[in-house]
Amino acid sequence: MTGRPTRVSRDVKAGCETCWPGTAKWFGGQAQGTAAQHFDKTGHATWCEVYMHVSYGGAPKKTAPGVSPAAARAFVGLPPKVR
Repeated sequence: MTGRPTRVSRDVKAGCETCWPGTAKWFGGQAQGTAAQHFDKTGHATWCEVYMHVSYGGAPKKTAPGVSPAAARAFVGLPPKVR
């Protein structure tokens, strides 16, 4: 154990190619497991996209370097922010 301040954030979205082609249906911490269980129950091809950000020390970041907030929102299936 180093005592190093570490922060990890993870965004996950998943879906089924048969039931909802090209559309995410499950979001958050249970999405990956739900996609796996859906495959087990139905035999349908499922997919997961996982975004993970790890930072050591320093101020917390909302998104990874080089990823705009709009791109991060789009990744997790959220609509653009309205100004």
